[in-house]
Amino acid sequence: MTKAEETAAWLQLRLPQRPKTALVLGSGLGVFAESMENAVEMPYADIPNWPQSTAIGHAGKLIIGRLGC
Repeated sequence: MTKAEETAAWLQLRLPQRPKTALVLGSGLGVFAESMENAVEMPYADIPNWPQSTAIGHAGKLIIGRLGC
């Protein structure tokens, strides 16, 4: 199993549903993520093979939820 496959399998076990769309937000857009419904947050450090954020002020977490649905 590749590292990408390992990470995908780990995420699939922990997500309430499979995301249809992904947004990558910069460090200053965390407020946007706060408006999501039923959000699930996962610190990057918990996700196998996931790169860690080095940007100052970056929350360092993956947030999955619903927006405007």
